[in-house]
Amino acid sequence: MSEIDYNVIIPLDLTKVPFEFQEFDPQNQFSGIYACYCTSNNKFYVGSTKDFLPTKIYRGRKADHLNSLRKGSHDNVILQRAFDKYGEFNFFWFKLEGDIKRENLLDREDYYLAKYRPFDREIGFNINKKATGGNPNFKSILSRYKFVKLSGEIVEGENLSKFARDNKVWLRYLLDLKFGKRDYYKGFISFDNIHRLEEIKSAIEEKRCKQYFKVISPTGELLEGFDRKDFCKKHQLKLRIFRDLLAGRIIKTSGWRLFNANKHPDRSLTLGEVKSLNEKEKIDRYQIETKVRFNGKIIEITNVRQFCKRNNLSPDSMFRIGNGQRKTEYRGYTSLDEETHKQQIRNSIRAIAINQRGEFVKLRHISGFCKKFDIKITDIGNHSRRNKFINGYSFIFNTEGISEEQERSLLEEKRTKLFPDNPDVVLREIEQEYLAKTVNRDINRSI
Repeated sequence: MSEIDYNVIIPLDLTKVPFEFQEFDPQNQFSGIYACYCTSNNKFYVGSTKDFLPTKIYRGRKADHLNSLRKGSHDNVILQRAFDKYGEFNFFWFKLEGDIKRENLLDREDYYLAKYRPFDREIGFNINKKATGGNPNFKSILSRYKFVKLSGEIVEGENLSKFARDNKVWLRYLLDLKFGKRDYYKGFISFDNIHRLEEIKSAIEEKRCKQYFKVISPTGELLEGFDRKDFCKKHQLKLRIFRDLLAGRIIKTSGWRLFNANKHPDRSLTLGEVKSLNEKEKIDRYQIETKVRFNGKIIEITNVRQFCKRNNLSPDSMFRIGNGQRKTEYRGYTSLDEETHKQQIRNSIRAIAINQRGEFVKLRHISGFCKKFDIKITDIGNHSRRNKFINGYSFIFNTEGISEEQERSLLEEKRTKLFPDNPDVVLREIEQEYLAKTVNRDINRSI
């Protein structure tokens, strides 16, 4: 027996194609019924698909077939044997019908299977006489179902796919229900769990109790409930946005707000009164007396809001500085408490700049320092990691929140790397203003 050359392509004679087909542009997507035709034995395979060609998230039904056939792992062993025997170049793809909705694909595939009978071994490659959706056992799954409603009514039939379409529910979830992967779905349970009906009903009720919510209406009325969907339908709200409200992702929707027991203890108040109380709470908060540090001086503030308005500052940030809640300084302002003041200053340090004379400055704003001393901020990281100076300075980064001991250790390590030929150099801290004066003096001397 001679060996078959798979690269030899048998010319396609359209007059011999045993089915009616439509014109098909291989560059245009279509959803419908297709056929895979073999020119060597005049047999064909019929299938249905939502996406025949590749999409952004799916490689397409045609590519699915070819990928499995090339690997030799196609589910249809008859089509696989013909593919192995005659080669890929002897198979052609045709469009039988297009523009079919997804829910009608299997019905139309059944029509073409009955019309052309490709499941006959003398005619085609199909295995099943009915559309299977790609699964040989799929039709048997679809053919029978038996569910029980929560009211105790039994629902059964012969087409699970049609049942899912008629009730507007997901077929895959009904399959999970049928095979015991879930106990309840959309008011149905599996007939096999009919003896657990009361148990499942109580579990559902308990789950609904966990979804208890309490909201304030636009008129200031306090309302509560369990079923979010019914509540939104009753009050003409969007369920998705209402869920965001209950989860705290938004403050209010269409005037509805989430009830807060600490914020709204008295529900006899109207919404306007609640707003005035909230505003009064803010005013009282920002009108308290506080003291802060600024450039070594102690400043007494009697009205935080007015003080911040005059100085273009944030009232909330100043309030947190005065209470010691903020961990870093705010535009030069720090807490009056000595320990908190030191911690705020230390947490504000972003880097340490060391010059060639062994003087170092603790920086809170690296970009401002680089601009003042004509240093390219894009180069300081590379030069500092290589322990080199750029315009007379090297930097230590990652200093935020380090302790005094860690700071001394970093400085000592940096000193040994920057001055290997002069181990007697002692690093000393100076103020940035003093450093600017010394730089200007050195420039004047050189001129």
